[in-house]
Amino acid sequence: MCPSLFDCDVTRPSEPPDRRQRGASEVLGALLMTALVVVTMTVAGVALAPQFSDGAGGTPLVDCEFTYEDGALQVTHGGGHGADASELAVVLRDGSGASPRVPFVVDEGDGDGRFEVDETARFGPLTGRTEVLVVTDNVIVCEAIVYPTTPTVAPGATPSATPTPTETATPTASPTATPTPTATPTPTPTSENQPPTAEFTTDRKGRSSNVDLDGSPSADPDGSIVSYRWDVGNDGTIDDTGETVENADVPQGALVRLVVTDDDGATDTRIRYVP
Repeated sequence: MCPSLFDCDVTRPSEPPDRRQRGASEVLGALLMTALVVVTMTVAGVALAPQFSDGAGGTPLVDCEFTYEDGALQVTHGGGHGADASELAVVLRDGSGASPRVPFVVDEGDGDGRFEVDETARFGPLTGRTEVLVVTDNVIVCEAIVYPTTPTVAPGATPSATPTPTETATPTASPTATPTPTATPTPTPTSENQPPTAEFTTDRKGRSSNVDLDGSPSADPDGSIVSYRWDVGNDGTIDDTGETVENADVPQGALVRLVVTDDDGATDTRIRYVP
């Protein structure tokens, strides 16, 4: 029996002492080299593994869907991180100079106080074209320009009553017929420009940062889209233009913002989270 691995004499009796010492040193060196390789591979695996966060340690990445239905603004979680609703707020910019900050309350959710996928927050009516920003700690999480699709009545205003037509007595026949005046054609009012709708799809090339961006799902109901501008990272910088972009450099988990402009100068914005 050997008292330990390093005290066990595994050499032949005829071998000289220096060779036996050299053999023990080689065994010890092999063991130390194996341990070093294991530690190195473990550290490298941790360093190279993709680091994903649920947004708790910084700004959450949320794919917001903005709609206007039944006279109310609705913001729906379309994908990405969950967020604490108490840390979110909505800023409304309608061009009047005021930018009210509205608390963020989830109306359609599981009641846990968080804004998760497929949950919806509802807000009051809008009076016109409004830039809507969802923010946390003064950092924009997502944004869009929303146009009300139904007329709204200002709070406290009384809708005007429809005038009741006045009944006119039928005149008796007169000896001389009165000529009927020629009706003056009423000019047809020019319809207001309908804004475009921004939409796009993404296609990542495997696990690389190369992503194909396609803005062809965007549309303009009464004209055509003349400009596509792409902001990778949603940092306010336009990185690419054109309806489609091939092999755009989009890091894992980044936000991509598309701004489209129609032939009358109206714009719309769409922001997506690229997994």
